[in-house]
Amino acid sequence: MGLKLSIIMINYNNTLGLKKTMQSVVNQIWRNFEYIVIDGNSLDNSVAIINLKKFNFSYSAFTI
Repeated sequence: MGLKLSIIMINYNNTLGLKKTMQSVVNQIWRNFEYIVIDGNSLDNSVAIINLKKFNFSYSAFTI
């Protein structure tokens, strides 16, 4: 299986940046990774975007 990469993203009220970053991760050639998204209880549409995009990954979204 080889090397596994961990990508950790922290987000707070950054809908535009969140969309761009998540799409960038989707576009990666390397597939052996875990993607951890930590949201700081955003008040914008961030959590909805995380929930929509999570089907592209195998990860859990947590709100802190």
